[in-house]
Amino acid sequence: MGYKMQRLLLLLLLGCSGVSQELDPGKIYRRDIEINVNGHQGDGVLVVPRSAKYEIKIKSPGKMDLYTLTTCHREEVGQKDGFWSNKKLVYDYLPAPGLEDNGACPMHLGAYEKTKGRHAWGLVDFEDPQTTLPARVRCNGSLYNSNGVTICQAKEGLVQEIEFANPVVAEFDAKCPEAMKNNKILRYTIKKGHCVHYFQEINDPGRVHRLTTIGYESILIREF
Repeated sequence: MGYKMQRLLLLLLLGCSGVSQELDPGKIYRRDIEINVNGHQGDGVLVVPRSAKYEIKIKSPGKMDLYTLTTCHREEVGQKDGFWSNKKLVYDYLPAPGLEDNGACPMHLGAYEKTKGRHAWGLVDFEDPQTTLPARVRCNGSLYNSNGVTICQAKEGLVQEIEFANPVVAEFDAKCPEAMKNNKILRYTIKKGHCVHYFQEINDPGRVHRLTTIGYESILIREF
């Protein structure tokens, strides 16, 4: 779902709720929905291997009076009607052939609570045949290897890094201009919001890497 729609939903729910913390619909909050897709787990963001079918399980910090699941092709919206538990949802996702299964088509998740306003968001991205260039990723204190699709979520203004074994050329999101330190390493500052960058190996142009960054401004206080 686009940020405009998320903010509209947030405004509508804030208008009829007594929330325990003030939420700014114009502010980007850390994505922190608990996500499990085909057995792979993530906190707010997750990249999963390509599959013909995905069992997506999410757990929200608050009750899910309304949920949204949005891709490049579809938007599923549900209101509380007894078909899922207070905080958990299971969704079987079969990508539409030719639309959702052959390139960048992540799934944006939203969970909205009417009474206490404990809203939450998440992002799932999927490996695909076009993104097979591996990279070494430093993101928010973690160091790991990525197969070809990466999500890095961190506080706006923090410095991150992605490194490739062989020289690459890069195409940066116009909203978040960057410059390669050299043709193998990008050291970048997280920008506010959602940005997508692409890297192509020079010696093997068929190998591409997709990097999505999410720069958040604030963290929501959660009740346990």
